[in-house]
Amino acid sequence: MARPPAALLLCSADAILQARVERIAAHHGLQVQVLAQPGAVVERLRAPPRPGQPAPAWLLVDAHARRAGEATLQQALAERGEEDMLQVLWLQDDAVAARPRQQRLPARFDDAALHALLAVPVAHARPAALLANAEDGLPAPTLPPLHLRVLLVEDNTVNRMVAEQLLRVFQCEAAWTWC
Repeated sequence: MARPPAALLLCSADAILQARVERIAAHHGLQVQVLAQPGAVVERLRAPPRPGQPAPAWLLVDAHARRAGEATLQQALAERGEEDMLQVLWLQDDAVAARPRQQRLPARFDDAALHALLAVPVAHARPAALLANAEDGLPAPTLPPLHLRVLLVEDNTVNRMVAEQLLRVFQCEAAWTWC
């Protein structure tokens, strides 16, 4: 029996953003479920898994939805426990509190930036492993290096900044290719 695709939950009422995310997610084999209100996302996160329904691997929250219900969303995420591998992307320009498996993506992101984030395996536990060991006062575990190559179509300042940010987020050494 084939395993259903992983799900990407999108918390947004923006039809243009929905179309962009659905197109990019489909390229990575992710099934998108659009939930316009933070309350609906909380219900989905708290609901027990249904047969045939893929477990969410990603949660993408736009800036409007974040302002409407970040506290409630954070509470629902905390209830999922430390072992939960749901990756959260907040579309916002201000800083995100450092939490395991939560990252910031600029509100006016380039499609290539989201492609790069979704291309990284969800099971990569670098943030969770580092946090767990820091709480216990233990040294960080030795993790295999994460290899990420950024392919830029045009060599310009914006593309370089995006590449450097991606490499910094994933704790990689600077390496990009021009084509």
